[in-house]
Amino acid sequence: ASLVDIAPTILAALDLPLGQDMDGKPLVEIFETMPELKSIPSWENVEGDFGLHQEELPMGASETEELMKQFVALGYIDDPGDDKEKAAKDAVTESKYNLARNYAWLGIVDRAVVLMEELVQTSPWEDRFITNLANAYYRAGFLQKSVDLLEKAFDIPTTQQAQAKLEWALAKLDLGEETRALEILNQLLKMELHSPGFVNRIGDAFLKTRRWQEAAQAFSRAIEINAENAEAHMGLSSVYLHFRDNERVVDEALTAVGLVYRLTKAHFNMGVALARMGEFEKAVFALETALKCGPRFAKAHRVLATIYRKQLVDPEKARFHAEQVIQLRKQVDHDKTKLKNWAKQTVEFPDFDTEKGRIERTIRERPDPVNRRKRSGKTFVLVSGLPRSGTSLMMQMLEAGGLPSKTDGEREADIDNPRGYYEWEAIKKVDKHPEIMDEPELEKKAIKVISMLLKKLPYNHEYKIIFMTRPVEEVVESQEAMISRLETEGADLERQDVRRGLTAHRDDLLKWLKNHPRASVLEVSYPDLIESPDAAVTQIAEFLGPELIASPERMGSVIEASLYRKRK
Repeated sequence: ASLVDIAPTILAALDLPLGQDMDGKPLVEIFETMPELKSIPSWENVEGDFGLHQEELPMGASETEELMKQFVALGYIDDPGDDKEKAAKDAVTESKYNLARNYAWLGIVDRAVVLMEELVQTSPWEDRFITNLANAYYRAGFLQKSVDLLEKAFDIPTTQQAQAKLEWALAKLDLGEETRALEILNQLLKMELHSPGFVNRIGDAFLKTRRWQEAAQAFSRAIEINAENAEAHMGLSSVYLHFRDNERVVDEALTAVGLVYRLTKAHFNMGVALARMGEFEKAVFALETALKCGPRFAKAHRVLATIYRKQLVDPEKARFHAEQVIQLRKQVDHDKTKLKNWAKQTVEFPDFDTEKGRIERTIRERPDPVNRRKRSGKTFVLVSGLPRSGTSLMMQMLEAGGLPSKTDGEREADIDNPRGYYEWEAIKKVDKHPEIMDEPELEKKAIKVISMLLKKLPYNHEYKIIFMTRPVEEVVESQEAMISRLETEGADLERQDVRRGLTAHRDDLLKWLKNHPRASVLEVSYPDLIESPDAAVTQIAEFLGPELIASPERMGSVIEASLYRKRK
C-alpha cells in the first residue's frame, strides 16, 4: 500500500464513491466481502464542508497576511512593507516549482515541462529550475532539448553540478552516444553522493547498456547510503537475473517488495527466477502480482504465456497472455515512433550567466546566508511564544535565576508590561542580518524571540527554547486590549478567525520545532506557572542547567499574580 491509497480505501469501506481524480486506488484485497465500488468525477465539486472543526480549517493567504498585521500592530515584528511584493512573487514561484515536481512524480510530464519552462524563462539564474526542466524534457522524450539546455547552461565535463551531469548522460545515452555518456556516469560514481535515488538512476543506466558489474557497483553504493532503499535491492535482483543467480534474485526481490510492495520489476524478476528453479505455481503468483502493479508490463505476459504453454499446459491462459503481448507491443511500437519524432526536437533558451554568476544571483534573490550543514558550535537560550503569552515574565524569572537578558531598552515599560518588555530590536531583522547572532557573550544571555521570528533564525546554531503557552482566547483578548490602547490597526478578521489563525500558527510552529534537529524545546503553561511556580521553576532549572541558572530559588519571587489579566 502507498499513502495515496488510504483515502480511496476508506471511501470504499464507508460505501462512498471514489473521486476519479484521486491518485490512489482502494486496497480491495483487504475486504472479506468485496464492496461495490462507485465513483464520481471529483469530491472537489461536492457541496458542503469536509467534517473539520472550525479551528482546524487552514488559513488562506489573505488571512495569513492579516494575522501578520496583528503582530505588527502589537509592536513585536516590523512591517514587511516592500518585502511583501517580493515575498508574494517568491511564494508563487515556489508553488509552481513544487507543482511541477509533483506532476513529474505523478508521470504528468507534459504539465511539468510547461511549468519548468516558465520558471527557467523568468528565473534563468536558478540551477534547480534548469536541471529539473532537463529532467522533465528527458522523461517526456525530448532528448535533444534536454542536452541543448544543459550544454548551454553548464560545461558538462568540468561542472560539479552532479544533477546536470546525470541528466545530460541519460539523454545522450538514449540518443545513442554511449561512449561519452558512460564516461560521465563513471565520473559521477567517483563523486561523494548522498542520495540513493540519484545513484539508482546511474545503476539503471548501466543496466540499460548491459554493464552488469558497474550496475551492481551503483546499486550496492545506494544500499550503503540507505540499506532500506527498495529500488536498489530491485536493481541488484536484475543484475543477478542476468547472471542466473536465481537464489540471490529471489532474496533481493523479496527484500525490495518487503520494503515497497508495488515494484513491478521486482515481482517480475522473482517470477522468472522461480520459474528457472522449477517453482512454476509460485512463479505464476509473482508474475501475476507484477501485472497487478504494472498492467502494461508485456514481459510478464510473455513469460506467463510460456509457462502456461510448456509447463502448466493451460492453452487458454497461454493464448490470453500471448494476445496481451501482441496488443501491448503495438502500443509500445506506437509510443516509440512518437518518442523518436520528439527526440531530435530543439528549442531556443535565454542566454545563461556563468555557473558562478548564477550562484551569486541566486544568493541575492533567494538568500540562504548560512551553511545549513555546518554547525557553529554555539547554543542560544530563547524565550518565545505568541504575543501576550507570558514571555516577558519568563525573561524576568530567568534574570532573577542568574541568566542575564539581552535587551536594549528601546521599548519602555507601560501599562501592558509594567516591568518592561525585555526586547532586543535587532532580532527582528535576523533573517537579513544573521550575523547579529555573532555578538560576543550572547550565548550567556536569554533572548526574547516572538513566535513568528523563530523560523528566520540561522540554522547553523543550537537553540534551547522555552516556549510559553496560554489559552488562545486569553491571548486574543489581551492582544485586542493592547492594540486598542496603542491605537494601531490589527488584523481585519473576526475574533474567531484570529483565534483560529493564532492556534494554527502556534501548533504548526511547535510541530516544526519538535522536528528541528538543532532545537530543544520546553513548553511552559502561563496559567500553570502562575498557579504552581515551583514545578515550573524545577523544570526550567533542569532544562537550562546550573551553569545558566545559578539561583533557581529566586525565580518565583518575580511572579505577581495580579498581572495575570484577561484570565478565563
